[in-house]
Amino acid sequence: MKRLSATLILAAALFASGGAFAQVHIEPHNFYWQRVVEYRGTPSAMRDRIIASGIFSDIQRTDSTMIVGRVENVLLNYATMEPEPRLFSLPIFFRNGEKFSGTLIYELKQGRYRVTFKNLIYNGDMVLNVNGVSVDMRDQPVNRIFYKSDGSFCRGARARQFACEVFDYSFSNSFILKSDDEQQSDDW
Repeated sequence: MKRLSATLILAAALFASGGAFAQVHIEPHNFYWQRVVEYRGTPSAMRDRIIASGIFSDIQRTDSTMIVGRVENVLLNYATMEPEPRLFSLPIFFRNGEKFSGTLIYELKQGRYRVTFKNLIYNGDMVLNVNGVSVDMRDQPVNRIFYKSDGSFCRGARARQFACEVFDYSFSNSFILKSDDEQQSDDW
């Protein structure tokens, strides 16, 4: 019984502290962002609103329940986060203002939509020095930057948390349509 109550307390603490980070998925060789958002109105009205927003640079598929397309130059903007996330006093991975492209998917249901940003490509001008060799990171898949060849995340738990915070904040601001829309749990 003590073990069960300790497990429940631990799970509740993890849920409460990690709720904001649950939207960025870091799986072996698969980094993507996803949110479920509630809205008022019909799916067709929401579909029209999403298309009219101008988010997509190219729409590849659209029907009554899904919009799939390409987005370009999505800004990583964590300068406005309070407090600004830092790792060992320095931003890690990407500088504020870096840009990404990728596949954006809106799945529509009555009263809610799920938005997923995946297949991210880094559009910045970062050049890394690895063992005296310059490696140009322009137009590289984020999965290639974030993961080791065995599929494990390239940095430790604190760096992973930093990435989750920054990407969730930036992508939420970019892809959740403002007004009465409310961010929800990732229950679909």
